[in-house]
Amino acid sequence: MLLLIGSIGGFFGWKKYQVKKNPIGVYAVAVIIRDQTSANPEEDQASSLKRGDAIAVRAENHEWSDTEKISYLILKIRMSQKMAENLLMPKEKITDKKDAQGEKIKETIVARAYKINLEKVGFSGNQVISGQPLKLT
Repeated sequence: MLLLIGSIGGFFGWKKYQVKKNPIGVYAVAVIIRDQTSANPEEDQASSLKRGDAIAVRAENHEWSDTEKISYLILKIRMSQKMAENLLMPKEKITDKKDAQGEKIKETIVARAYKINLEKVGFSGNQVISGQPLKLT
């Protein structure tokens, strides 16, 4: 019985530590709503932002410019700081190529490893709507 109580206490203590280590907050995210393209297919895949890619992640109360409000879908999303950082990270792979120091070189596969599914958040068009930023629950 004591082992069970100790295990449960340890689990909840670990969960509390995880929340403190990576707290949940509200972030404002500017999202691309139309694919960017490049004539070179390899360049297009590696560096062009696509629909649903985050272009910027800011504090919840960030004041967006009028240009940003008409160019991007701006969403307020509850997430951890780590996930907010990950939204801007590219998807990379380590190659067999080496740099001048002998370290293997990372190569970008796509500009963003994570996308926001705009249809799931209720945005199916190509035009930004008024009343931005939109708050997601």
